[in-house]
Amino acid sequence: MQTHHRQTEQLLNKIRRLPPEKVAVVDDFIEFLRHRDEMDNLVKAAGKISEESFRQIWDNPEDAEYDNLEFRRHYPGAVSLHLSDNYQEKTSGGRQYREI
Repeated sequence: MQTHHRQTEQLLNKIRRLPPEKVAVVDDFIEFLRHRDEMDNLVKAAGKISEESFRQIWDNPEDAEYDNLEFRRHYPGAVSLHLSDNYQEKTSGGRQYREI
């Protein structure tokens, strides 16, 4: 805690030595940081709230097939982790994998 208190005092001393117009810039910057944090929290909260609604729209076999095609188009030869429901789960050497 002593370190945080010392840093705060050092910062306040630096601000006190600034001319008034620079103090105004520091104040604007602090308000910008505060506003940015509030906006980040709002965006995260909105995403969390809408997650369930969008899950009903996005999680369906047609979209899974499209996602798989897009993935293969961008990454030829790679195996997509998002497969349709047309797969069988298998176990090999203690590891599970899916086979279409």
